Amino acid sequence: MQTEIENERKKCGRKKGVVREHLINKKEFGIELEKAGLTRKELCENLGVTYTTFNNSWGSNKAIPKYAISYVKIYQKLKKCREEKKILEKYFELKKTENKKNNSKDEYAKKIKELKLSRDFLCEEFGVTKQSISNWLNNSATPLWFISWLNVYEEICKYNELRKALECFNSAE
Repeated sequence: MQTEIENERKKCGRKKGVVREHLINKKEFGIELEKAGLTRKELCENLGVTYTTFNNSWGSNKAIPKYAISYVKIYQKLKKCREEKKILEKYFELKKTENKKNNSKDEYAKKIKELKLSRDFLCEEFGVTKQSISNWLNNSATPLWFISWLNVYEEICKYNELRKALECFNSAE
């Protein structure tokens, strides 16, 4: 196990003393993508990464970015939530309503507050600085992967609210 990690560090240009929890290889990442039901092309489109970068760099000469790993993991949760949501919608004959969203910077800041996400959590989750997040929300372009991650997280939260409502309904009977 230890030699495996050291080999990965060498591939990714890491020093011996540096350990990162999110270190996974390309094969493991591919398995996680399959579990999430995402193709490589879809992942690249959602995160705003070129397929060439994904295919030639990630897991080869560069570590797979923490934000990509986080996105795939949260997308796996979303996949499960969507499956259960379909069952719940059929059971209660709920109508799906889709809101077209205005993708303004103010909206992302509001969404972060509504979802009760701290900047510390986001920094740790993505491996970025607080200043990066401030820049995205204030004056520079917001990365597509960040927007995608927020949208997936929001959908999971809405699912959890629906689930809680169902539990309350069932306990009232």
